[in-house]
Amino acid sequence: MRRINAMKLVKEMPQFEEKIESDESSLSVAADVQSFLYQEAKIERPYSLNAKIELVETCLGKSRREVEEEFARRNPERDKRETRHAISHDRLLVSFSISKEFNDKLNHLKDLLGHVDPSMTTETLLARLAELGLDKYDPQRKAARAVVRSEKKSGDQKADATAPRTFSSKREDNPASAAEVKRTRYIKVRERHRVESDGRGCTFVSHNGRRCESKRFLQLDHIEPFAKGGESRVDNLRWMCGEHNRARVNSVWVTHARKRDGLERESGGLVVITSSTSARASKSAV
Repeated sequence: MRRINAMKLVKEMPQFEEKIESDESSLSVAADVQSFLYQEAKIERPYSLNAKIELVETCLGKSRREVEEEFARRNPERDKRETRHAISHDRLLVSFSISKEFNDKLNHLKDLLGHVDPSMTTETLLARLAELGLDKYDPQRKAARAVVRSEKKSGDQKADATAPRTFSSKREDNPASAAEVKRTRYIKVRERHRVESDGRGCTFVSHNGRRCESKRFLQLDHIEPFAKGGESRVDNLRWMCGEHNRARVNSVWVTHARKRDGLERESGGLVVITSSTSARASKSAV
């Protein structure tokens, strides 16, 4: 493939044929230049013939590392592309560029964890960081920890119940205060963690039965809207992406407004105007 790419370059610019054919390193550089020009054309950044000649003259005689730096100078976005290729049934070859600052941070972390694994690879380090991130942000892992904490707390409370009581709480002195709980949209952290998640993300399902499954910008949605009396309980909460959550809120209030203005939905999708000012019917997809 490398020789084929080099020959394509020579075919278009034969003045470089002798130099390319006489030097193995120049052959590799020519192949890299041809690949670069092809990729630039694909993203609608084609080079004119004079620009191609100038690029070849600049690159020939340089090492492949220096040539890559030249490509990066001409197109800084080139090295930001990320690629993945399967190399076995359970291994991927991932290729992407990182900043020198990020690389220094990774090396510093390797040094700090050297006592744990002196020969730590970048893959091992990233795996450890991924575990830390999932422990902090994955709702399923949070839910599992919340269950353990709840069970432990329940056990502690049972133990306290069997112990002799030496004082009375203010809530016991004033039972009415326990019943006066103010409704709030705030959802306690442990309640958020207890909301079931199957790992498939947003639970919105379209009219044709297709589920969204987005895992970004997830929000807790009240199945029975809070404004209509819905409680912030586990059985009245579900995960939805921000876009579908907002769309559902808008839909709820559009329906509410239509009912307020005398519009009622029928099972066949017919919206009938029942106000005294008009008696006509119209179809609606809502």
